[in-house]
Amino acid sequence: MRRARSKFLSIALTMALLGAMAAVTGCAGGDMAKVTINIGNHAAKTDSPSIVDRILAFLTFSTRLQADPPSVFFNRIDLAVSGTGMETIERTISTDTGEITLDVPSGPKRVFTIVGYDDGDSRIMGGIATKDLTPGGNEIISIMMGDLPFAPDFVNGSSATGGPVTITWYYTDYSDPAGLVGFRIYRAPDTQSYTNPNDPSLIYLPVAIGRKENFGDNFGYELIFPASGLTPNRYLYFGVAAINQYGEGEPVFYNYFYC
Repeated sequence: MRRARSKFLSIALTMALLGAMAAVTGCAGGDMAKVTINIGNHAAKTDSPSIVDRILAFLTFSTRLQADPPSVFFNRIDLAVSGTGMETIERTISTDTGEITLDVPSGPKRVFTIVGYDDGDSRIMGGIATKDLTPGGNEIISIMMGDLPFAPDFVNGSSATGGPVTITWYYTDYSDPAGLVGFRIYRAPDTQSYTNPNDPSLIYLPVAIGRKENFGDNFGYELIFPASGLTPNRYLYFGVAAINQYGEGEPVFYNYFYC
């Protein structure tokens, strides 16, 4: 009887010790992984990307970052975590510490995207990192931030009566910003009366994304909207944002009267 009690006490103490160790180490349980995101000058300790990872990063703009840490003041730093089989997680990183710890569903190629905003709430710097997460894992990921690309200087619309609408955009002197990779195009619902394209009441949703070569070249990028999806005598609203290896820059918005 004494031996049974001793064995039971030993099991209880072992379970208590394991529980205490889990609490101290902060390991995530179940299918989750605990991830600490740090924005600083320490390189992320991640595995070397495979050929498949490089191709994926090339197509999704999820390339690893190599840049000096930002020396600018951020009014806000946002974090988004996305990946297959999980809902996107959105958090705000403290501008004082530049660090956050959160639980993330385990799985391959979890994409961590950060964006720093200035006092005018414009996107000025960003960073992206991709990491495979294992259940119960504990990861520290340092993300270097770089300047986000500025929006095109000129955006125009054109169409024949009742025909498709072509949205064209380009930069001053036809010179793309350094490191430009691609564009994301937005569109807001049409209106019968004019509304300033920057009006916060307009809800812009992404309608296209791709590498810059898919839209043209530095002498003029364009996207065509078929007439079948347009209603005559209404104002159309579009947005164009540039993308580089650090993420998506602040978009520029434009309206066009379709007749």
